[in-house]
Amino acid sequence: MTQNNLSNLEHSISAYKDNGLPLLQCDKWLGSSTWQKSMRRGQIDLAVQAATTFWSIDRTAFWRRCLLVVVEDIGVGDIDTVIQVLNICASAQLRRKVGDLKSALYVTEIMCKAVKCRLADHLYISTQSPHAQSAFKLPIEKMPDTLLSVMANDKAITLHQRALALWLLAGTNKFPSDVLPQRIGTIENAAHVLRAICKNANLLDACIPVLTRTPYPLTLFMPLMASAISNGVIKANQLASEFSITGGLPHYAADTFTRVGKACIRGWQKAVPDLKRFSTAQIGLGVFYTEGAIVDKELTNNELVDYKQSAEFYDVEAAGLCIPEYLGLREIINQSWPILEEIRQKRLTGYLREQSEWGGQFI
Repeated sequence: MTQNNLSNLEHSISAYKDNGLPLLQCDKWLGSSTWQKSMRRGQIDLAVQAATTFWSIDRTAFWRRCLLVVVEDIGVGDIDTVIQVLNICASAQLRRKVGDLKSALYVTEIMCKAVKCRLADHLYISTQSPHAQSAFKLPIEKMPDTLLSVMANDKAITLHQRALALWLLAGTNKFPSDVLPQRIGTIENAAHVLRAICKNANLLDACIPVLTRTPYPLTLFMPLMASAISNGVIKANQLASEFSITGGLPHYAADTFTRVGKACIRGWQKAVPDLKRFSTAQIGLGVFYTEGAIVDKELTNNELVDYKQSAEFYDVEAAGLCIPEYLGLREIINQSWPILEEIRQKRLTGYLREQSEWGGQFI
């Protein structure tokens, strides 16, 4: 980060005005879920409140999560925001100077306001599919670095395959996968290729220093995506002006990555006979694509729509569902959604009462 960029960030963060919203009464996982999903929806006050809560419980986890979220949810939708957030995440010295919490709330607000694009997550899913791997004529673990470097820079093959070549070059020892075989690589080799692919020096300088700070390759994909996606339109999505909330906690935060959310899915499964033939993981996936991936405004074009759809179908197949089964699950989910909302309300009420009885110690 140049001195000029550092000074600009200091000025921007220093000018941020905190409204002093109270903490949410929840644990780290519900706080993190509320933070990320409310940012996707552009709900600034709730996102700032959740960020304060999450940061107060575990500031290290907050900044680690922030490194992932900004690329996963913003990405090429707003490259300038990605650069700012990655630079702030990378500079503990900057955060100490202007205030660590103030920095956390500043990045939260600019991510709320940013145009979203979940291409990085779509690539992460699709690169692990058999289709992406079909371009590799040698066993993945035996691919030479020279060939991977050429493939990563080859505009004649798909973006999924280029991203996979980059991933393998960096190594699945660094960025593990449940699907890809073990391959020893180096961040240095991958960074060298990124500098050949991407001409945005500010983006490279923001991405490369933080590659070793996350076990996911999304930041590795960011310069590649920026060089490959040159156009798109901003689509403003119609979001419900009101959403279900209990004790200050939005129901959409009760997902399969939270204890309460898992309990809600199990309760829903018991209450709706048609859901019993599906696993809780499959139902959770359907809930995510119904609710969790909602954003307020997104960058889109035909190519990005195709990436989104193919990632969803690969995700579904990896969960053990064929497409007709999945479409049937989505229909059941839509029809029985009021039952889930009722279960969430009861579970969150019980959760808040339980935590209150323990003296409000949300850990």
